[in-house]
Amino acid sequence: MSIQITKAYTDFIYSNKADLKLLEEMGVTPKTKTREQKPSLRSVAYMVMATVRMRKMQEAWAGNKKLHETLMKKLDGMRRKQGKTPLR
Repeated sequence: MSIQITKAYTDFIYSNKADLKLLEEMGVTPKTKTREQKPSLRSVAYMVMATVRMRKMQEAWAGNKKLHETLMKKLDGMRRKQGKTPLR
C-alpha cells in the first residue's frame, strides 16, 4: 500500500514540474524559491500506525478468505455425497 502512495506522490511531483515547465514556456515565471515542507512527526506517526493497522487487517482478511474456501470445499463435498450439484 505504501508503494502505491509513494508512486502517487512522485507522479504528482513530476506532473507539477511539467506544469511549471509549460507555464515557463508560455512566458509566466512562477516563483522558484519554494520551500518543500517536511512531513511533521505527527503525520509520519499516523502513516506508520495506518500501515501497521492495514497489514493486520490484510492478515485477518487472508485468514477469513482461507476459512471461507475450506468451508465451501466441505459444503461441496457434502452436497456431492447427497447427490446434489455443487455450488460452484
